[in-house]
Amino acid sequence: MIYQEYQPIPKLKDIIRCYWTLNGDAGSGVEYTVIPDYCMDIIFHVTDSNYKSYIAGAGDQYYKLLHKGNVVMFGVRFYPGAFFKLFGIPASKFYNRLEDLDDIGLNIKTSNLFSNGYNNIPLCIQKLNNLFLKQMQNITQDHISDELIHNAKHLNFDHSFLDYYSSKTFNRRLSERCGIGSQCFKNIVRFHKSISLMLTGVYSYSDVAYTSGYYDQAHFIKSFKDHSGFTPTAFCDDIKNNSVQFLQYPLGIF
Repeated sequence: MIYQEYQPIPKLKDIIRCYWTLNGDAGSGVEYTVIPDYCMDIIFHVTDSNYKSYIAGAGDQYYKLLHKGNVVMFGVRFYPGAFFKLFGIPASKFYNRLEDLDDIGLNIKTSNLFSNGYNNIPLCIQKLNNLFLKQMQNITQDHISDELIHNAKHLNFDHSFLDYYSSKTFNRRLSERCGIGSQCFKNIVRFHKSISLMLTGVYSYSDVAYTSGYYDQAHFIKSFKDHSGFTPTAFCDDIKNNSVQFLQYPLGIF
């Protein structure tokens, strides 16, 4: 199984975090752990002439995917706030959910996208680029979404730009744009920041905990296990030993 990421064109770099593919022969079964993320994805699952497409919302729960046989998956990962900004659909509808794309009304036909075969990834990306660029013509300025995207890019969450809003209003608007409330958003950002630090291999867990904003090492370890199902040590060891596969953190990162 091979996971690859593709960068968007410059005009879409503030909307799309990346395009990605996952393909290969899973044989009798390969299990992937999908850890909580603040990004929404459109996922296209292609098997011969069978097309399935989904919206994967942001959330605070990890889950597992079991793939068997020949697997071809193509995805679009949006920055938090970008899906709402692009399509005007509240992201809160997809909290911890996987919804059929055909039920959303985005007018993205999987059969048209892969009409020239599912191996022509550049052409698929080009078709989606054209669709998103056309959709961007209808975008109006949204200060909250813009700040969400900026902060997510830098693994930072600065509340100062939302001082104008009450906590209740803030949470409602944040949930509408990225699907999760403020505390959940901060927890996920902190979780992914801790992973980035761990994967460098140069920080102790106490350093990771402090730098990522946890109270102490014990709080960090408990929170990490809640979000991934693994302790930090098991997470790193399983990636090194190829015994567990994480969709957002593919093999070969060490």
